[in-house]
Amino acid sequence: MSNLASEIKSWYNQGNIVTRLILINVVIFITFILVNVIGKFTNTPLSFIETWFYGTSSLSDFMYRPWGMVTYMFLHSGFRHILFNMLFLYFFGRIFLTFLSSRKFLSIYLLGGIAGFLFYVACYNLFPYFHPQVGMPIVGASAAVMAIMAATVTLAPNYEVRLFLIPFNIRIIWIGLFFFIQDLVALQGSFNIGGSLAHIGGILFGYLAISQRQKGKDITAWFELLLDKVSALFTRKPLKVKYTNPTPNRPKTDAEFNIEKRQRQIKIDVILDKIKQSGYDSLSKSEKDFLFNEGKKL
Repeated sequence: MSNLASEIKSWYNQGNIVTRLILINVVIFITFILVNVIGKFTNTPLSFIETWFYGTSSLSDFMYRPWGMVTYMFLHSGFRHILFNMLFLYFFGRIFLTFLSSRKFLSIYLLGGIAGFLFYVACYNLFPYFHPQVGMPIVGASAAVMAIMAATVTLAPNYEVRLFLIPFNIRIIWIGLFFFIQDLVALQGSFNIGGSLAHIGGILFGYLAISQRQKGKDITAWFELLLDKVSALFTRKPLKVKYTNPTPNRPKTDAEFNIEKRQRQIKIDVILDKIKQSGYDSLSKSEKDFLFNEGKKL
């Protein structure tokens, strides 16, 4: 058991933000399965623990448990629910990170989930059709995942992928439009309308975040600063060590030189792929400077 825990910790530490979010969701999912099984076998009502972290459309419940607008996106109602959410997260998250940072990814993921929840709550309390259903809970990462999908599609609509069982490449804008239209059509029915509303709220936020960024307005910057401050509270400050007798610079070994060369080439390939998908103007200043400096070495 300790080996498994250390393995999971290793995956978490070595993985990117997408891997880490998937691990967090899976660990929470398994944890509540165990809690509910223990409660069932011991005839102890433990299911209330999970419901304490649900999101709800009731304004009074929301005021009583405001953290639900964040915690709801880390809970799932079943295996298929979490499986498809995590597959979708991995698929679009991998593409997103070729264009923007992990920091931006996390801010859009969390704010997209919150936006989806608030859109769901607003619709349930504003429209008469939903009034008899006010108070119904909502769980799942799909609103946050849909925000990442919309952000990725807005970043690089012409990015092509090959889907399972489809023998040709398809641009991701068609995938995004398919799921958006699917949620609009779902609003005509009676099953999981709350989930579809949350999806739409997440999609609208993901699109807005990137479209505004492309116009020079970063609407997630304040949240990223907040995340930095929260992270700083749980990060140990490294001890400052003063070396009184530093060793002189030595020539790099062939192995060190080759490693640095490969790392530079990988970065060049990523930038060139970005130019291919979105054009030279999509590069950041640091990326342009890096490409310029590397070109001078040729």
